[in-house]
Amino acid sequence: MSSNSREKDLFCQALEISDVDQRRLFVEHACGADKILRAQVEKLLALSENAGHFFSECRSALQAAEGDADKVLSAAESALGTEPETKYIGPYKLLQKLGEGGCGVVYMAEQEQPIRRRVALKIIKLGMDTKSVIARFEAERQALALMDHPNIARVLDAGASETGRPYFVMELVYGVKITDYCDQNRVSMKERLQLFIQVCNAVQHAHQKGIIHRDLKPSNIMVTMHDGVPVPKVIDFGIAKATEQRLTDKTLFTSYAQLMGTPAYMSPEQMELSGLNLDTRSDIYSLGILLYELLTGRTPFDTTDLLKFGVEELRRTICERDPLSPSAKLKTLNNEELTKTARKRQVEASRLVSQLHGDLDWIVLKCLEKDRTRRYATANGLAIDIERYLQEETVLARPPSRLYRLQKLVRRNRMVFLSGAVAIAALFLGTLISTLMFVKERQARAAEARLRRDAELRAAASRVAQLVTQRHFEEADKFVDSLPLSAPSVEVTAELRALGDWHAIHGRWPEAAARFASVVKVNQFDNADLTSQDRLKLAASLLRSGNWQDYEQFRRTEAARLSPTNIFSEYRTFKICLLLPPDAIILPLLSACAQVVEKSFPEDGHMHPGLHRLPEWAEVLSLLEYRRGNFSPAFNWCDRFHDLPDYSSARRGTMSVIKAMSGWRLGWHQSAIVDWAVGVELIQAKSQQGLALGKADGNLFPGAGEDLEGSWEDWIIADILRKECDALFSQTDSSLELRREPQDILPLLYRDLGQWRAMRGEWEQARARFQDLQRLYPAGAGGEAIAYFHTSLALLKLGDEKGFARVRDEALTRFKDTTALDTGRYVIKTALLLPLDAGSASALNGCAEVLRNAVSKASPFKQGEYVSEAWDATLLALLEYRRGNYAKAMEFCLQSLPACKYHALAATANHVVTAMCFSRLNDESAAHSELDKAKSRIQTGLETGFDSWNWREWVFVRLLLQEAEGSSARSARPESAINH
Repeated sequence: MSSNSREKDLFCQALEISDVDQRRLFVEHACGADKILRAQVEKLLALSENAGHFFSECRSALQAAEGDADKVLSAAESALGTEPETKYIGPYKLLQKLGEGGCGVVYMAEQEQPIRRRVALKIIKLGMDTKSVIARFEAERQALALMDHPNIARVLDAGASETGRPYFVMELVYGVKITDYCDQNRVSMKERLQLFIQVCNAVQHAHQKGIIHRDLKPSNIMVTMHDGVPVPKVIDFGIAKATEQRLTDKTLFTSYAQLMGTPAYMSPEQMELSGLNLDTRSDIYSLGILLYELLTGRTPFDTTDLLKFGVEELRRTICERDPLSPSAKLKTLNNEELTKTARKRQVEASRLVSQLHGDLDWIVLKCLEKDRTRRYATANGLAIDIERYLQEETVLARPPSRLYRLQKLVRRNRMVFLSGAVAIAALFLGTLISTLMFVKERQARAAEARLRRDAELRAAASRVAQLVTQRHFEEADKFVDSLPLSAPSVEVTAELRALGDWHAIHGRWPEAAARFASVVKVNQFDNADLTSQDRLKLAASLLRSGNWQDYEQFRRTEAARLSPTNIFSEYRTFKICLLLPPDAIILPLLSACAQVVEKSFPEDGHMHPGLHRLPEWAEVLSLLEYRRGNFSPAFNWCDRFHDLPDYSSARRGTMSVIKAMSGWRLGWHQSAIVDWAVGVELIQAKSQQGLALGKADGNLFPGAGEDLEGSWEDWIIADILRKECDALFSQTDSSLELRREPQDILPLLYRDLGQWRAMRGEWEQARARFQDLQRLYPAGAGGEAIAYFHTSLALLKLGDEKGFARVRDEALTRFKDTTALDTGRYVIKTALLLPLDAGSASALNGCAEVLRNAVSKASPFKQGEYVSEAWDATLLALLEYRRGNYAKAMEFCLQSLPACKYHALAATANHVVTAMCFSRLNDESAAHSELDKAKSRIQTGLETGFDSWNWREWVFVRLLLQEAEGSSARSARPESAINH
């Protein structure tokens, strides 16, 4: 063969290969060491690209025999001819081109007669009707015609066009590549394997017809949808090979050393290039590559990289190099690639690797064996093994295991193993029967013991209930200690609750906590409201007993129970978690649940139907906002529902304390102390009253006395928060010297803290703050005289009369010439706390004159109006009494009586001064009468709830009363929060 003929022949063969990489490999291998020949062929190929389809359509002419000029010209003329844009081939109307290969082109066509349907029509390209191309085309047409399988594209018709080009008609497959379908639809591993089984069945059908596909790859397996069900279709039998019969009478000869197939999916025997040693197991290898890609998203070898090193390296890799198993391949991916691959299979990354490891690895590797005798013999065998995997059965691809070898050993020695098995079975059966009898007997004994224990528990519970009913709590409490309380029980729940209450009202908090812990453990039958109250009592008892560790653990458990879906009945659970400042774990849980409640609170008359107990939730939400550091919202919650009719005293006391703490944090110290005082009055007076009633009549605290509002745990919780408030105020007090407050704020803070100490009866600390306040007030400030008055009261409560005298003299010296009415009032009050000496009496003349002018100009007294003149006239009466003008003093007392009628403190002082005047005038009967009136006023004020902010007037009146009685002892009234 001449060099020109060799060039043309190689050029024509290369044109038939559409894939650029395969074409390059073919030229490289075919030319071998002949660089000149290779250069000429590559030049022709480059020119063919610039010439469009001319050379590809004329390659039949170029392949013609040497010297056959007429045929060359005829083929060229035929190739250069054009066909009309819209045309028919036989009875088929061409609609659009679907694709083309090296020698053929595929159209979507429409058959109009005898039935109307759309089909796929494949026809040889213009100018490609060479003997080899026609033979290959006939082979594909005959191969498809032999097969009739739902997963293989069916041949519907065949024929030749008017120009003599052969064609055949197939069913039209609407679909995408199997790998693209699986990835785009995130098909699971199980569904991928089920699709692959259908592909195996199609290949098995082809093999049974004697056809080897030789080019199985994703692009030749399309997935289409039939009634919503994915159906794979095997297409393109263009390089199929017959194993048992001739596919066509046309001569079909595969050129020696020509690659037939796609390198990434070719078996080692296909890489031999001769094409003479192929059988159905080559398709098994290609199926293994396809399964590998379906499982991992990648082929075993990256042919793009291998092609860079030439065809020999490609052949060596496929024939000699063992691929990684699918699971090992996934482990080479980075985290992002692995996660992406797993997501397409609807599985977690770690789960995907574990799924592949084992059976699927062995199935794939068996398909990819280099030695084809070790592969699956048939596609059906591969499909059956995958079915076994899906059915959780042992797959055949696994290597021989120890169990397999043991099975073989047993089969070789049947009698020996049979005898041993019989002996072992007899021994096992005897042991089993003995064990079952033993277990049954033990269960019977346990059931009998349980019944006996339950009967004893019921009898003991009945005894405890009787003792509790008879108020023999101490005996009942001892009896309960002997009861087994490890399981839920309905018998003793109420009795345990009663004993817990009994311990609580007597202040035995560890014992109360133990009883309520038992209630929480055994109570499984009471309603949610009662059980939540038991848990709240347990929390209060734990805190009262100082058991912080158990309380912390308990409230973590309670917080974990909360859920936004059923939150409206859990206000007590919130309270349990908020009794102490919560940590960073609990607070977010509470905040998330509280949002549901806050949104459900009534606005414009609308309220969530599941939300009840508005005051309770207002209390909880105010405390939650305070714990979150939102002091202004906490303050507002306290005000928002303060006047509801069902607002109990316990809750009012709690809210007052929360409001005091919030106001203090906001810098509103004076109003905070007022709120604190209101809360303290309620908490100490009401709770002590309830405890006294409960202990006196043998009742339990929750029902003791009609005047008591709230259960004991409500008052204990209020007192816990009151102590926290005290600690907050004390912390501010102890750090005053370190604070850097503005000069106009600092005196107010000292004043408020001093008054708070005074209301608590902490007179030494109060004296220190009031004396600091005297130095802090700038000259001429309106509050100076009040500071001296407060200091004087604290000194007298401490019994320091000498200190009082120094403060009094300093005040008289400083303010003797004042013209301010308020200053004059407080200087006179300060000076008149004890009898005057001559110097002090004369120093008061200026202040007394200011007070007389105010009294002389006063308007008539009216009920309900604030009239400080009631105090002014009483102070003038006391001044005249100190000077010895008793008749004049009584005139001022009579003058102030109309106003004093509506002001309890001024009236009490009036009675005391009148009594002292009668005593000096030797009218003891009248004096005692006035003293009795004064004491009655004080007692009435204590019982009805006095105004704590007027603590100084109360102390002033008490000091006068002590003087009037001629004794330094206190009056016989109950101790209160403001004067211990």
